[in-house]
Amino acid sequence: MMRDVRSFTGINSTQNIFAVAPNGEFIIFKKTSRELYYFNPNCLELNKILTLVCFDELYRDDTIFDLFFHNSQLVIVLQNSSDNSISFAMGCIEDDLVIATEIKTSKIIVKNSGGFSKIINDELGPVFISFPSTFTDCNVRRRTIEIFHIGDFLIENFNQIKRLPIEQRTDSDELWCNPFISRNVLYFFNQYNQQLLTISATDRHQCKTLQTRPLQNGKVPCRHFVHRNIIVFEDFAFVFFSQLIESAKVGVNESTTQAWKLHLK
Repeated sequence: MMRDVRSFTGINSTQNIFAVAPNGEFIIFKKTSRELYYFNPNCLELNKILTLVCFDELYRDDTIFDLFFHNSQLVIVLQNSSDNSISFAMGCIEDDLVIATEIKTSKIIVKNSGGFSKIINDELGPVFISFPSTFTDCNVRRRTIEIFHIGDFLIENFNQIKRLPIEQRTDSDELWCNPFISRNVLYFFNQYNQQLLTISATDRHQCKTLQTRPLQNGKVPCRHFVHRNIIVFEDFAFVFFSQLIESAKVGVNESTTQAWKLHLK
């Protein structure tokens, strides 16, 4: 596992954005706003920079937001530079190019202020989620989570955004981040402590705050890690931490171990 892909092969991306081929033979990294990097761990001679090509003039200035594989097809998520709208491009690798053979425009808008947008996965496939980092705002629109199932859109053209208005919270010592979905429940980590916020994706979107605890005589992850990557299994999540803040003071019951198994009840 790459500890920090931003220092890998000159990649100039502010986030760890990459997609692993379904057969596991290669990885595609986001390198710049219009370039990808093809990495084959078994044959380094094949490694190369890929330039994104969109023949449709409407998308020529769009930038790469994210990427993933869907039913073995490379999908590049494009962000419009003027209105932050999102489109999905089917990518075909040819020599040193990634050619957008088909592009589908959605109703999604990336949140650049007052919240965050990213792609996660649930049991059915990739999900685009936009969310605020806190839910203390008195305006319900500013504490609403938006979820968009990308697979339904790509296969069935279901272009609808699900909105989850969250009840106002009063605790200011909360910074919710790194969401993931398991069994129709949305989870957030609190950057400030060991808490999780759970939100039911059905009915009333009921919220609960959970306190994560170590096994007997165990420790918890250091709270000074600033990035998490999560892979969800049936009853647990594999959490890989990266980018520990330099000179951070590690607590007595904390550990700088990067890989953790989080059991979900």
